[in-house]
Amino acid sequence: MKRYLSLFFFANLCIAALSAQVSIGVNFFYNEAWQQYDESLLILRENVYIHNVGASATVDYAIDQHFSLVVEPGFVQRGAACFPGFVLPIGGNEVTFVGNYVEMPVMVQGHLHAWQNKLRFFLQAGAGYSYMLSGYRKFDFENPEAPSQRERVNFDQEPNINRLDFGFYGGGGVGIKAGPGYLTATCRYYHGMPDVDDFQVSKNRAVSYGVGYRIAL
Repeated sequence: MKRYLSLFFFANLCIAALSAQVSIGVNFFYNEAWQQYDESLLILRENVYIHNVGASATVDYAIDQHFSLVVEPGFVQRGAACFPGFVLPIGGNEVTFVGNYVEMPVMVQGHLHAWQNKLRFFLQAGAGYSYMLSGYRKFDFENPEAPSQRERVNFDQEPNINRLDFGFYGGGGVGIKAGPGYLTATCRYYHGMPDVDDFQVSKNRAVSYGVGYRIAL
């Protein structure tokens, strides 16, 4: 009986110690996405951006006083305007490609506290996988009165579209003490490695600006 009580006591100590090192949170962000194309396409950079919003959860495990391991599963849209290599319908002016992804970045975070722990500055770097749940193309026409048209991507008919993406993340931000946790503001860059379309250079890129809230367990 004493052994079981000792194990129970030890397990509770481990859970308490783990909880003291773990923070959880939520994030909402504005995302500016584009794709890197072959330079021979000569597409003006300002014409390739798409803009959207996303959300993620945060699990932050403290390694020591200045470093932690951060996992942020979330939902994000990636893609680009002026998507190359696609035949436009008659009268078409531009085609935009949008993919709806779930992502799982894993990052190392370094942070410093200031002003009696009321401010927290941090930098993040890591990598992660993303999976495209669905996607669509939006066609715009030269006639401004003509409505845009959407076409859902059929992955069975387009095996050249890679649903799995892998890339690197880097960024930073600041946290401000608010109640029991921290209100955070972040900026992050995403650098995808594989081509979205096997037929051409089309690597995902994105910059996101977010706000969130984290609280220690």
